[in-house]
Order: sequence, then C-alpha cells, then structure tokens
Amino acid sequence: MWTIEKLKQRFSLSDQQIYRRLHEARRLLQPHIQRGDKNAILLTEGGFRILENIIELEKQGRTLANAVAEVEKHLQNGGPTPDGEESLEEHPENLKKHAETEYRKLLEQIGYLKGQLDLKDQLLQELKEELQRLREENVQLKSRVALVEYREQKRWWQFWK
Repeated sequence: MWTIEKLKQRFSLSDQQIYRRLHEARRLLQPHIQRGDKNAILLTEGGFRILENIIELEKQGRTLANAVAEVEKHLQNGGPTPDGEESLEEHPENLKKHAETEYRKLLEQIGYLKGQLDLKDQLLQELKEELQRLREENVQLKSRVALVEYREQKRWWQFWK
C-alpha cells in the first residue's frame, strides 16, 4: 500500500501536489483507494501504477487533465486489468519498456542525489572556510585582550621608564 508520504518521496512532490492529482483522477483511482489509521489515504499497487502513468505523461508535457483523460482512455481500450496488473510475461515488449522506465527513473534519482551531495559538499566547504576565518579572528581578539590586560597591570607612570 502506498501512503501519501511514500508517494511524496517516490515522485518528489508536495502533499498538495499529490492530493491534487488524486482528486483529478478520483474516478480512475476510486477502486484503488482505501482508508487506514486516522482516515489516512492508502493507494493500492494498481492505483499507484495509474498515478505513475499520469505523472509520467505530465513530465512529457501534457496537462494534468489531459494526462488523466489519456490514461482513462487507455484503461478503457484494454489497458491493465482493473486491479492495475498487466502480465509482463505475456508481453515481452512491456517487460522491456518497464525495465527501461525503471532504469530511467533510477538514473534520474541518482542524478538528483548527486546534485544534492554536490550542494552539501559546497556548503561543507563554505562552513570550513568560515570556521577558519573565525579561528583567525579569535586569535587576533585574544592577542588584543592580552595586550589590554598587560597595560592594565602596569600603572601609568611605569610606562615612562
């Protein structure tokens, strides 16, 4: 079962974006939506595949309404069975497409994670530079404080000697 949190992580979308897609595709997803603890929305695997197809079409440039209409048309014309299961063994071309899609998704995720890692490395480098600057400033301040303390220890007339 797919929760809203899992869907957010899987598609890198916000709560509002997920709920908007669920609402727009409610006719298609109604049989695939169940309620969990505290009335939480749970989406079956079949519903997940439908939502995944909609989001994939959106990424290709279609509007949400057009993507929903296209997936609905596909389902009416003999797409996956009502529970969303289509036998990959019976259709080797579907197996290949599915593998290619999963491969592309993994590459996208790797690219995203690499970008996030690069950003964190850059931030870490900036923080190291800031720490070094603060250490140098601290050393300077300590020397100034030591000088002031030294001057306060001597009386003013002792500086004339």
